[in-house]
Formats: sequence, C-alpha cells, structure tokens
Amino acid sequence: MSFLSRKALFFAVGCICCFFVLAPVNAQQLGFPLVKNYSPEDYNAQDQNWAVLQDNRGVMYFGNNVGLIEFNGSRWELIQVPNKSVIRSLAKDGNGRVFAGALGDFGYLKPDAQGNTQFVSLLSKLPESERKFSDVWEIYVLPEGVFYRANNAFFVLKPDQTVQIIKSEPGYHKAYAIGSQLYVRERQKGLCVWNGKSFELLPDGEQFAEERIYGILPYDNNGNLLILSRNKGLFLYDGNKLKPFKTEVDERLLKGQIYTALKIKSNVFAIGTYQAGLFIINEKGNLLAHLDKSKGLRDNTIHDLHIDKNQNLWAALGNGLAYIEINSPFTLMDERMGV
Repeated sequence: MSFLSRKALFFAVGCICCFFVLAPVNAQQLGFPLVKNYSPEDYNAQDQNWAVLQDNRGVMYFGNNVGLIEFNGSRWELIQVPNKSVIRSLAKDGNGRVFAGALGDFGYLKPDAQGNTQFVSLLSKLPESERKFSDVWEIYVLPEGVFYRANNAFFVLKPDQTVQIIKSEPGYHKAYAIGSQLYVRERQKGLCVWNGKSFELLPDGEQFAEERIYGILPYDNNGNLLILSRNKGLFLYDGNKLKPFKTEVDERLLKGQIYTALKIKSNVFAIGTYQAGLFIINEKGNLLAHLDKSKGLRDNTIHDLHIDKNQNLWAALGNGLAYIEINSPFTLMDERMGV
C-alpha cells in the first residue's frame, strides 16, 4: 500500500472515530446509546421488574415479581420477603441503608451473620388491624422518617423506630419527594404536599383530582417543578399556577403512556413509558434520544429508572432489565440508521 493510500485510510478511520465520539445526552445524538439488556434467564427470576437502586457500595438492587434481586456486577442473588411477594419500591438513606416495599409488607435490608443480605420486615410494628394492605409503591426518606406509600395509607418509620399511619379514604396515587418536600396525588382531591401533620392541597392542585400524575421533577434552580401527567401532558408549576410545558414528542408521550420520569442532568430529563420505551428531552422539550425495542431495548415498558454512580442509566422493564450508557462519549450507528 502506498504512503498516500495509507494516509487516506488513516484519515477515513479518524473521521469514523470522530463521528462516533459525541457529548453524552446534551445534544441530539447521531446514534444510539450503548445498551446492555438482561433477561430473566440472566438473573433467574421473573420477567417483570418494578424498581431499581444502587447502594453505597455500588451493588445494584431490582424489585422483581418474586422478590428482590441483588447484583454485584458478576453474581445475581434472589432475596425474598416472608410472603415471597413482588417488590415494588426501593430507597436508601444517608447512611446507605436500603428500604424495600412489597405486597402487604415493608422493611429494610440487613446482612446476616454470614454477610448475606436479608429482608427485615416492619410489619410487626403495625397493630394487627392494620396489617392487611396492598402494594407499597413508593418509599421516600425524609428528615422526620421513612415514608412508605401504599394505596390507602402512608406508613412512616420514625427515628424512634415507631410507625405512624396516615390514611386516606379516597386513596393515594403516586408520591414524589423533591428535597425535603413530599408531594402526593390524593384521589378526588388533587396534588398535595406534606406539611408535617397532614397532606395539604396545593394552589391549582385540584386540577389533578381526577388526572393521574406519573412524575414530579425539579425543573430549575428557581423552585419550579416539572409535572408529568398521563392524559394532559407536561406542566411547569411555580407553587401557585400550572402552565403547559410543550415538547417535541407530546403526542408520542400521550400515546405511549408516561409511567416514570427522572432528572438525569441539570437540563436533561428521562421519561419512561408503558408502551413506547424511553424518551430523553432537554429543558426546552427538545428530543435528545429515544430508545425502544427497535432501537436496542429488550422491552417497551419501563417501570423505573435509576442513575448509578457512573452516571449511567438503569431501567426496570416489563420484561428484563437494561443498562444504558448515557454518560459514554460513544454511540452506536448500525442498520437501524441505514448504515
């Protein structure tokens, strides 16, 4: 090969490499983030996963239909609650203790004498008459306690290890914590905030009395919130008034049915849907990336999202798990883009 031919070849390879190296999820990407999918055969449990969390050691936990899956990067372990039910929710406190919510049970994780992770139930802290309830869907750790949200009650594990019960006859649907503020949509009432004694209806919050909310995220440094609803799209909320927040993918989000959302950078938001996979948008509502079964995901249903300590994204799917390298400078271009 001549010197000029080699020089041309090196130039071409260099162009291709530069084409692949992109700023992670800060601009419209020219390719797909690298995705590693895990199937039920990989982790030896059922297909549906509901929650994702990384502990302070870097160990991953996944709420599955038959219990809690622990993954240290090479080995998978299944941890079951006493009733061997589904794990719907996970959270951790500032000391790294991991909390888990199940069907009719809630508690935390603790190593046994051999160092194996065990689930410690807090059910015995409830009066006998209060021990029959359904799924614990969310958990939030606040200064005054750990809030476990079931359909008709919050169970609050106080610092003195007693449990307070906060009931609602209409029922609660989806709770979200922003800093030390806990928000919940109370059915037939609307968007409420915990005031230290009860859940208080927010100004303009009655608009969500019958409209489901599937995400509340901090939008900016001015205290504005980004609220994601199932049937009416996205809103910005300043604490007094709601105003619509338009995106490039409003119709696709409505059709796909928003299920979960996560702020992954100061101006970047990830939105998981029930039928259309993952959308990543910026603070202006512009689409940065979209992933579904045709673009690398194992499944289009996303139940939960979590950023790990490497700033990459984990997704709990309706069928399996996905690890999405959104913080990598590399993206993949293949036949999905006509290459």
